[in-house]
Amino acid sequence: MGTAEQFRAALKWHLGERGRGEQARLSRTAGLSAPYLNHIVSGRKNGDEDLRRSIAAAVGMPYPDMLALGQFILSGKDPEVFLEQSGQVFFRDSRIIEPASLEEDQFSISEMIIMTTKVLESRTVYRSALASNIRAFHQAVAKEGELESLKGDMARMQMEIQELRDLITSGGQKKIGWGL
Repeated sequence: MGTAEQFRAALKWHLGERGRGEQARLSRTAGLSAPYLNHIVSGRKNGDEDLRRSIAAAVGMPYPDMLALGQFILSGKDPEVFLEQSGQVFFRDSRIIEPASLEEDQFSISEMIIMTTKVLESRTVYRSALASNIRAFHQAVAKEGELESLKGDMARMQMEIQELRDLITSGGQKKIGWGL
């Protein structure tokens, strides 16, 4: 039994527990396309370890714990027993805080840095969970920046296309701003 199978078993269980719409939410949170996540869930793709770690972070469970849960499930044991034995609460809390619902004044950045540092310096399971989440959020922020850049490129291309249309409809008499 490989890590991909263990991960898939835990992921399927999580999706079943959360119900309708969870796969779409999870794909957005992990920065994946919904079809690609579906390929991972169905076993058509495994995804590399970094990708599985990002998905685990989006689920809210440290990657090693997600693998352990999957192994527990694949051995035919009740996942609830694993969660109770390991002290995991990640799957039980179905409340999801969407980024738009957070108010900026709920925390100060310096307080968050101090608390984050304390967690990362600890020798607890929370260190792994936080590190996984930081990696996933960092990747998501980087992808947002790439998306904004692509939107700007697309807007420029649309303007150029419009100028070309104008040039064609004017029979070549109109000058365009970006030059040929």
